[in-house]
Amino acid sequence: MDALGRCREAHGNIGRKARHWRAALGLLSLIFGAALGTVLLLFDIDRWWRLLVFFPIQFGCLGILQALHGVCAVYAAMGLWQITRASVQKIPDPCLENEFKSLAKRLVLWSCLIAMIVTAVFTCV
Repeated sequence: MDALGRCREAHGNIGRKARHWRAALGLLSLIFGAALGTVLLLFDIDRWWRLLVFFPIQFGCLGILQALHGVCAVYAAMGLWQITRASVQKIPDPCLENEFKSLAKRLVLWSCLIAMIVTAVFTCV
């Protein structure tokens, strides 16, 4: 099976190790964001400072979503895929490239939406 067939079969533009890496970093970032928000709430820090929770939560959500869907948003935006750890290549199929770009945009939007909701909860409490 050629590289294009393997990628279509895997339904993503990154491999298993990259998915695990994104999931781990995403989870750590979500834990950090939740801890940061909790500390800011417990010490009754000004609401404007609580907006900082957005960044680790958004990063964490994006990492988890990328891991679940197997799509790296940066690679998709550049039209690349990583079939092996050492090999990042241009996606040869324009249809598949557009599919990855569309999915990556949705993942970024969903992660921003989730982070905005979580940040609003931390800010309004």
